[in-house]
Amino acid sequence: MTDTPPRRAVPTDEFQRRRLLAATLAVARDHELDTITVSRVIRQAHVSRRTFYDCFENCGDCLCAVYEDTVERALAHARPAYEAQTRWVDRARAGLHAALDFFEEHPELARLCFIQATSAGEQTLVTRARLIRRLAERLDEDYAAERPSRVPPELAGLAIVGGVLEILHIRLIAAKRPRLPELLGQLMAIVVLPYLGSAAARRELARPIPPPSRKQLGASAATATRPPMRLTYRTLRVLSVIAESPGLSNRAIGGLAGIKDQGQMSKLLSRLSELELIANDGAGQAHGAANAWRLEPAAAQLMQSVGSRASAGSSGPDRVQRVIRQ
Repeated sequence: MTDTPPRRAVPTDEFQRRRLLAATLAVARDHELDTITVSRVIRQAHVSRRTFYDCFENCGDCLCAVYEDTVERALAHARPAYEAQTRWVDRARAGLHAALDFFEEHPELARLCFIQATSAGEQTLVTRARLIRRLAERLDEDYAAERPSRVPPELAGLAIVGGVLEILHIRLIAAKRPRLPELLGQLMAIVVLPYLGSAAARRELARPIPPPSRKQLGASAATATRPPMRLTYRTLRVLSVIAESPGLSNRAIGGLAGIKDQGQMSKLLSRLSELELIANDGAGQAHGAANAWRLEPAAAQLMQSVGSRASAGSSGPDRVQRVIRQ
C-alpha cells in the first residue's frame, strides 16, 4: 500500500492572503472592480485592515492578485489538455476547449477576466497585456517548432489572442450566460487562419465540439431545477454562512448556522465538498490545523437558482469573532 504524503500546512500569511482573495472575489459578484474598496474586502473577509496591508500594498494590488490567480487557475485547467496533443492545431484546439469549459463552469470568473478586468486599473491591465504576450509567444513558438521552415506572420499571435479575448468580452456582455464551448469552432478558425490558411480554418468550423466533461456536467446540474442534493434549510444556512464569511472552520460554521452536533457538521461539509460546492483552503485537523471553507461558484449559482434567501442570523464580524473564540 502506497503511503500518501501529508499535505503541507498553509502558512498563516498565505492563508490570510487566500482568504482576502476569496473575499474580494465575493465582493466582485455585486460590485464593479473600480468601486471595490479595502473596507468592503476586509468586512467580507472578517480581518483587520492591518492584515490586509500585511498581504497587499493597496486595493489595486489585491484586485490584480485576484485576476492573476483566476488566470493561473484557467491555465492550469487547460495545460494538461494542451500538452496531451502532438500536432500544433490539435494542441491549440484542446487547450482552448479546456479553457472555455473552465469559464463555462465558473461564469463569475469569466465575468471577472473578460469584462471587469478591462476597467480594473493600470496594474490589472498591465497583467492582462503580459498574459496576452505570454500566450501569443507560446502559440508562435509551438508553431515554429512544428514547421521550422515557415515563419509565423508578424504580430499574428498577439492579434489572435487579443481578438479571442475581445470576442469573449463582447459575447459575455451581449448574453447573460452564453454557451462558451459552442464558440470553439469559430474561435479556432480565427486562430488557424493566419498560420495555416483558409482551408484549415474551414476544417476547424466543421469539426465537432467535444461533449462537456463530467465536471462540467456536474456544474450544469448545480444550476438546474433539480439540485445535486436535497437542499434543506440547514444546508442553505451553512452555504450562506460560508458565502458571508469565507475561511471559517467546521466549528465556527456550525455555531453560526445553529448546528451543535460536530459530527453532523463534518458530514455535511464533506458532502458539499464532494459535490464541489465548497472547497477547503485549510490544512485540516489531520495536520493540527482547522479547516477553512470557501464557497465555489457552482454553489452561488445553485442558491440563486432555488431562490435562496437563507440567512445565517447575526453573522456580522462581531458574531463571527465570538464563535471563532468559542
